[in-house]
Amino acid sequence: MKKHAYFLSIAAAICLATVLISSQQKSAAFITGTPEIQAMSSLTFSPEGMLFIGDSRSSRIFAIDMTKEEKAAEEVKFNLPAVDQKIAALLGCKPLDVIIHDLAIHPHSRDAYLAISSAGANWNWEYHLPNDVADATLLMKITPAGEISEVSLEKVRYSQTGIQNPVPEEATHRWKEGKSLRVDVVSDMFYDAGKLYVAGLSNEEFASTMRVFDFPFTENARSTKLEIFHGAHGKWETQSPVRSFVPIEVAGEKQLLAAYLCTPLVTIPMEKLQDGAHIKGKTIAELGFGNYPLDMVALEKEGKTKVLIANSNRNMMQVNLDDIAGTEEIIEYAPMGSGVKYQTLPGGSLFQMAKLDEGHAVIMRRSPNGSLKMETIDPR
Repeated sequence: MKKHAYFLSIAAAICLATVLISSQQKSAAFITGTPEIQAMSSLTFSPEGMLFIGDSRSSRIFAIDMTKEEKAAEEVKFNLPAVDQKIAALLGCKPLDVIIHDLAIHPHSRDAYLAISSAGANWNWEYHLPNDVADATLLMKITPAGEISEVSLEKVRYSQTGIQNPVPEEATHRWKEGKSLRVDVVSDMFYDAGKLYVAGLSNEEFASTMRVFDFPFTENARSTKLEIFHGAHGKWETQSPVRSFVPIEVAGEKQLLAAYLCTPLVTIPMEKLQDGAHIKGKTIAELGFGNYPLDMVALEKEGKTKVLIANSNRNMMQVNLDDIAGTEEIIEYAPMGSGVKYQTLPGGSLFQMAKLDEGHAVIMRRSPNGSLKMETIDPR
């Protein structure tokens, strides 16, 4: 009996040590220091307040611990004119030099975080996106009250992981003359249920890729190749990255609702996003050629889910989730406006959009006087 109890105690000690080692390994993934970020290509938050920064240049994902931010005391709304003028005053540049590369809202404080560069003088073609023009190296915060400050990333608690098989720096865009495809290693990100979904390009033959990282970062991402039928082009495509996406649930199945340049709208079953897989998305709409879908958010209104799509060259669109389930797949040439029903919302000149809370989004749009305004909207 004594020998049996001895071995049990040894086994228990080993188990405890294993648990402690495992715990230490997870916590060791976070260090305190200054992350070596070359370009803030995309931003997103987890519900707990972890800020994820996708860096196409270094081919890395950084998780910045902002989970201890205080919660906003009440419902907040943004109504801030001339945001670019205020940012320019802080940076010592002209308002038109300010480029907002991405926008994300902290889920606790409801403060807005912006990835910024000051190379707006070089932005001279409507088909260039901010990351085509410059690398965002500044992170700034705007409170709903309009207070603007630069966010220091020195001595922060952070974790990082690499992106496998990135498109190389020397790879150039086939129609954006002189522009590197490297900027599209990360084209959009979204965090959902312990996983970070990262859209972008790889160096493989089928370049359009959706990578799924477990968080905390413990291993390489699962990488899935994406193929879609682009109705406006009348062909299957594998080289164009997802430009914006959001998780939704259709008929009890979790899907990604994704939009591409020129603007095919596609659903992708999340359960099929397996490492090494090559899957075909279901094209459910053609929303307009010559247009970038800039951002997508899913909001709730009167018990219904509505997806808002911000566009570069078209007004904002709204798609009701109930209309997606019964939409037939587009697998042949389709003119603009084909597929799922959508509502065109008033107002154009959009630059950024991010989810504020379950029923509201924050947008940045160009005012008639040329300045950037930041405001809260809700679905119709």
